[in-house]
Amino acid sequence: MHDIRSPLLTISALTKQLRACPGHTRIDAAQPARALAAMLRCSEILENIVGDMLDFERIDSGAMSLTLGPVCLESVLADARELLTGQAAAKGITLNLEPLPPRLVGVHLLADATRLVQCLCNGLSNAIKFSPAGSAVRVTS
Repeated sequence: MHDIRSPLLTISALTKQLRACPGHTRIDAAQPARALAAMLRCSEILENIVGDMLDFERIDSGAMSLTLGPVCLESVLADARELLTGQAAAKGITLNLEPLPPRLVGVHLLADATRLVQCLCNGLSNAIKFSPAGSAVRVTS
């Protein structure tokens, strides 16, 4: 529940901060823009948490369905990089997803692409979350 409470408290505090801004404050001024960006990020975190909770419910009830098809490993890594670069940069962490070795270039798996990217992103997001600022998160194969 801590994972839900932290973003909610941040959104609440930033909303109060924005309310306290004078009426003539432009929304693109630095402070309101930063607050809005942080609120958006917190709402995205909450959306992901709720999505994960719903996925667990579907798995538990046996209602989870997978859409299997050919999945390119390079695409999975590229999607994860695109989704998490901002999170890593915000914490001052270098996200390094090394190129695949030649034997894996062009390899396709039979998998659910969305779930595979989700699993990789969950692991990388945790690595980013629990790594100190200024460090690096590295994926190799």
